[in-house]
Amino acid sequence: MDPKQAVLSPRQAAKAKYRSARSNLLLALCFTVVNMVLHVLGTNSYLLFSITAPFFATVFAIESYYAVVTALFAGVAVISLALYFLCWLFSKKHPAWMTVALVLFCLDTVILAGIFLLAEEISGILDALAHIWVLYYLIVGVKNAALLKKLPPEEENEAAAPAVKAAAAPAEHKDPWER
Repeated sequence: MDPKQAVLSPRQAAKAKYRSARSNLLLALCFTVVNMVLHVLGTNSYLLFSITAPFFATVFAIESYYAVVTALFAGVAVISLALYFLCWLFSKKHPAWMTVALVLFCLDTVILAGIFLLAEEISGILDALAHIWVLYYLIVGVKNAALLKKLPPEEENEAAAPAVKAAAAPAEHKDPWER
């Protein structure tokens, strides 16, 4: 085992998985904003790992000839992005927001499936796989948030014990050229 790798306690591992879920949510949100900007600029580029509903709401808003429809779809895009952002922001302190994000993303996955079924397209398979990836991490985040509630808090002495033991252990001979 590499001495640089510390053995994580169950609590630390659950926190790391929860942080990873939050990071994936933020990444999907950022990719969605980039996709929306790219579409507004008229490019044909599209990044996977994004949220479907706000992107397609932007597409429909731009493609519409009616101001009311444009405003409606633009509002849907902004509100849904704001909801995902709030889920990411507040999930740091309140894990229930991760559950909200999971529910929203499940709905988004249904929307994605509906769009590709109505269009009779199979080209969205990579987008579907990216959705499954995000869903996996959101589920892991919700699961580990529940686990963190059940686990007892770590004591400072127990957390510091491995560092103290490592400092007290005799130093191994290391090659001076190894970094």
